[in-house]
Amino acid sequence: MPEIVADDTPCDLCGLPVKVAGFELKTAEGQKIFCCLGCKTLYTLIRGSGQNEEAGPSNISNNSDQK
Repeated sequence: MPEIVADDTPCDLCGLPVKVAGFELKTAEGQKIFCCLGCKTLYTLIRGSGQNEEAGPSNISNNSDQK
């Protein structure tokens, strides 16, 4: 059973609260924590592609904002 996270630490990619532990990643910038495997994978792909911009909530479009 996955470990439940007590606090509402924001995901380092999308900014949603992290509810389940286990999606961490050690980087040169420090420990990153993600809300799901999709965010962890996307962060790895973005950072691994050589883009200079920091992956984060301000750089990700949230489709739920569109109507």
